[in-house]
Amino acid sequence: HIATAHEYIMIYRKSSQLITGGFEAGEHITKRYNKIDSNGHKWREIDLRKTGNNDLRTDRPNMYYPFYWDEKTKALSLVSHESCREIFPMKDAENQGCWRWEKKTAQVNIERLYARYMPAKKQWSVFEMDYFDEDERIKPTSVWDFKDVNSERGSELLIKLGFDKTDFQNPKPIGTINRILQIGSHKESTILDFFAGSGTTLHATMELNNTDKGTRKCILVTNNENNICEEITYERNKRVINGYTTPKGEEVQGLQNNSLRYYKTDFLPRKRTIKNMRALVAASTDLLCIKNDVYTELPTFGGRKLKPEAARYFEDDKTKMLVIYNEQTVDVFATMLRTMDFEGKIKIYVFSNNRYAYNDNFEEVLNKVELCALPAAIYDAYNAVLKPTKKIEDEIGNALASRDSEKTTTQGTLYFGEGGDDTDEMLSPVVRQTIGELFNEEGSEL
Repeated sequence: HIATAHEYIMIYRKSSQLITGGFEAGEHITKRYNKIDSNGHKWREIDLRKTGNNDLRTDRPNMYYPFYWDEKTKALSLVSHESCREIFPMKDAENQGCWRWEKKTAQVNIERLYARYMPAKKQWSVFEMDYFDEDERIKPTSVWDFKDVNSERGSELLIKLGFDKTDFQNPKPIGTINRILQIGSHKESTILDFFAGSGTTLHATMELNNTDKGTRKCILVTNNENNICEEITYERNKRVINGYTTPKGEEVQGLQNNSLRYYKTDFLPRKRTIKNMRALVAASTDLLCIKNDVYTELPTFGGRKLKPEAARYFEDDKTKMLVIYNEQTVDVFATMLRTMDFEGKIKIYVFSNNRYAYNDNFEEVLNKVELCALPAAIYDAYNAVLKPTKKIEDEIGNALASRDSEKTTTQGTLYFGEGGDDTDEMLSPVVRQTIGELFNEEGSEL
């Protein structure tokens, strides 16, 4: 018998160092600042005497002390001198109260304080000049009754974007998500929504960036049940970026200072084989692209065509990134870099069975490169998720049998013209690691 008209938002913090944001001050706040100083700044008067709970001298004895007001010079002081009025924090003529500030704080902010007589109470008090900061945010309350968080706003916006009301039931109002982002993010945050639904979070992120000139990024994760990801989540935000026409014929300009990328996840076999390891390595490269915000892949490096299974190179006007899949080729790339001229530094990732960044190999070109350790999450999958199997022994045998060809295939990872040797039989890091485990000393039998 009661219509549900509210939702609950659960908030968690990782540490006490969390700094939250707030809301822009509405008219109900700004209208209180009804005074203007000689510099044209708005301010309001606040009684320095504490009100509410714990407002008696017995509650906070250290907050009970006198101010001294010189009526001729209009100067307020904490030091007694001749011809000054003594002012204590009195609730009324009989009851002693306390100030909101201790004496030390009052002294630091004395320039913002003044005294005046209150005719209604027939007593003097001290007041703070509380200035209004245009950029100051208002602390959110626990109940939001703003119009933009009304649940009906979510469906209205989806229809305005050209979707049918039945395409997605009960989408979140963009105002709700926008306000959450105002509290929990800053202008350079990365926002993650792993139950993306209709994609309201990304839509709200782009709108907030457009409002406060932020550069927030947003990652949405969802399944594609009933084609929701392709037909609703992705399509909605593509329209927000490109612009759209409402059912009433209204043209809405797109938020074109944004980009949208769509990745599909898939399963990889868990068996620890060279083939599966390479598949994981290739899939992880997209994560490095996201991490470094660089997506344009070039087929060549230093004027030479790359084999995708050996290395991949990405570049845009801000970032250069080289991902090397076989550590046997590190010296080849280091040699190439000696003669290459370019601005900035190239980020280099080397996939191997350890976290070594190959500083020694690139020692002569460290002024040109930024050597990057692989993210821990990739190593965890690399070394733990892919479990060794009995068949690894067969792969080790095959790898050992082809060890003589390994030296000749190293340069095959780069095309120095047409053609090039296949690298499928090259000794992979996982096999090298397993050999080390079998023979105690890594590579001793090799």
